[in-house]
Amino acid sequence: MLGIEAIAVHIPPGRASNLDLRDTFDVDEAFLVDKIGVLERAVKAPEDNTSDLALAALENLIEQQGLSRGEIEALVVVTQNPDSNLPQVSALVHGRAGLSPTCAAFDLSLGCSGYAYGVSVLQSFLAGNGLSRGVLIQSSQLKPALHEMLLDCGRISHRNTLIPKDIYHVDLNTRLFLSGSLA
Repeated sequence: MLGIEAIAVHIPPGRASNLDLRDTFDVDEAFLVDKIGVLERAVKAPEDNTSDLALAALENLIEQQGLSRGEIEALVVVTQNPDSNLPQVSALVHGRAGLSPTCAAFDLSLGCSGYAYGVSVLQSFLAGNGLSRGVLIQSSQLKPALHEMLLDCGRISHRNTLIPKDIYHVDLNTRLFLSGSLA
C-alpha cells in the first residue's frame, strides 16, 4: 500500500508583518487577528526562485529521513509559479539535488488544489509503474505582478473574500511530502 511516509518543510527565514498592510487593505489589527489570524508571514529572499524553495524542502527531507538520493524513484513538483516555462521546476530540482538519472520528474501546474491532486497523481504513477518511493513537493511564490493584482483585489473586496489569508498564509511555504511503502 502506498501512503505518506514523512513530511518535511522549508519556510524561508525572512519575515514581514501583516500589520504593515493595514492601510493597504483599510483594516485594523482586530480584523487581522480575528479574520486572517496571521500577523507575520514568511518572505523569500529576492534572489530565490520556486526551484530554490523546493530544493531546500527536499534537502530537509533527505536529511530528516536519512534518505539516499538513489531511493527516490519519482519527483513531482506542484506549482503555479515555475521559475520559467522550460526547464520545468522538477528538472531543476532533480539535477541540483543529484537524483538518479532513472528518477522520473515532472511538474503539475496547479495552485491550492495541487496537494490533493498531486498525492493522487504520484500514488497512481508509483503504483502504475511498479515504483515504491516518490517525492511530492508543493512550492510556489507569488510573482510581483500577481502579488500587486491580488493586493488590488484585496483592497476592493477584502471584507468579502479570503484573498489576504490565501495570499499570506500559503504564499511562500514550501511543503514536501514523501510517499512510499508503509510498514
